[in-house]
Amino acid sequence: QGIGDEGVSALCIGMRSCSSVNKLSLAYNELTVIGAQHVAALLQTPSILPLQLLNLQGNKLRSGGLAALAPALTCTATLSVLDVSSNFINGEPSAMKNFAEGLHANNSLAKVDLNYNPIPTATVREWLPVLAYKTNIVQFRVHSRIDKDVAQSLTYLLTTRPAAKKGKGKGKKGKGKGKKK
Repeated sequence: QGIGDEGVSALCIGMRSCSSVNKLSLAYNELTVIGAQHVAALLQTPSILPLQLLNLQGNKLRSGGLAALAPALTCTATLSVLDVSSNFINGEPSAMKNFAEGLHANNSLAKVDLNYNPIPTATVREWLPVLAYKTNIVQFRVHSRIDKDVAQSLTYLLTTRPAAKKGKGKGKKGKGKGKKK
């Protein structure tokens, strides 16, 4: 028995004044789309909440919950890990489109876990151009039952594209090419 949607509502209200929480795990708490809406509202609240990890694994968010989280992805500059695995997300087209738009607008996510959700191969195929563009995303897990060609394309683009630039700088001392004297 988890805290459910009512419990997450109270938690999110309380967290609006927090400035030191960087990891939030609400895994296996029987959250639905309503709970996802509360979490999304928290992420969209102008605050100094430096949330880096959000674990919503093992709930009942479904596609509607993923769609509810999508606008929040455009607002957060610190969230680097999002786990929505095992949430009965089935690939409802408008929800998947909203999620793709959220991914496209987000520059902080590095790891996204959608594993153990029955997301269709066609949806993952539609996400490939977004993922090719988003070099900040270095890990993107989906169910292993997608078609082999799409799985290979996903693996290829995540492992061969240029890494995201971490910032400007000179790199390690003595390791770069210097001017010849």
